[in-house]
Amino acid sequence: VTEVCTVNYIDHVGVAVNDIEAALAFFKKVFDVPDAKIELMEDQGVRA
Repeated sequence: VTEVCTVNYIDHVGVAVNDIEAALAFFKKVFDVPDAKIELMEDQGVRA
């Protein structure tokens, strides 16, 4: 790789987890992120 890519903004990141509540608590504690709203994505059969 000879080119460098610079990222200025990330809109969102998806991470598959078994326990979304525990994952949210972990990310909030470790990365000091704000509270997130959990939504049901019925077409995909997941909460996100």
